[in-house]
Amino acid sequence: MMLAYLLARMGVDVVVLEKHADFLRDFRGDTIHPSTMEVMYELGILDDFLKRPHQKVRELAGQIGGESVMLADFSHLPVHCQYVAFMPQWEFLNFIAEKARKYPQFHLKMEAEVTALTEEGGRVTGVRAKTPQGVLEMRAALTICCALAMRRMPCRPLVAWASIWRYRMRWRRPTYWVRNFCRELWTGILCTRSSGARLFPPGPHSAAIDGAEQCHKARAGQHEAAIRSVAGEASELFALVTPDSRQADRAWLPA
Repeated sequence: MMLAYLLARMGVDVVVLEKHADFLRDFRGDTIHPSTMEVMYELGILDDFLKRPHQKVRELAGQIGGESVMLADFSHLPVHCQYVAFMPQWEFLNFIAEKARKYPQFHLKMEAEVTALTEEGGRVTGVRAKTPQGVLEMRAALTICCALAMRRMPCRPLVAWASIWRYRMRWRRPTYWVRNFCRELWTGILCTRSSGARLFPPGPHSAAIDGAEQCHKARAGQHEAAIRSVAGEASELFALVTPDSRQADRAWLPA
């Protein structure tokens, strides 16, 4: 979306295809980094961006055993926003789309699920998408479609370093925390925000998807104690995600 906005701003015709009817997906990231906000400052849209609901994190702390450690301090950065802004990514995407729509070269098609790349003579010429109105084919000089492109690449499987456990919360106080649970003999990161908390236990967790219920029960005590210690009470586990970790020698095709 950001690239589409920048291209449209430069007068380049661009089309963004979004699978869903909105951007309201809880698996999307929610950190806007100082470098990104500096770009928005240079584009003249930072003030409008900061009017959107967000939370500022100027420091990240961690706990190793009983010792608290400062992991990151953004206050020294030579930028206008010396913090990480936590904002649900659907808010960010809606904001960028709103700004991009001011340019006639920008086009956003919702409920358009890209299903395949189209090719001629060994070169990518565009995409094929499924929409409520039927199949849509679009030609383009440049097609940016990371997921589909990766499926075409010879990839080496990698062991996922962690699974992501997402919880809905009843808050005592919103906070952002990174913690190493040495006493429980496993390492985890807890990152809480306005709508939930996430735990990232390390190690290969491919089996976790097949036995999510059993894995959750096995570690429920550890997770709930970790969340309660810094944030509040977890009302339910609503997602368990194991990254699809693959490594490709290249991530492009001729166009």
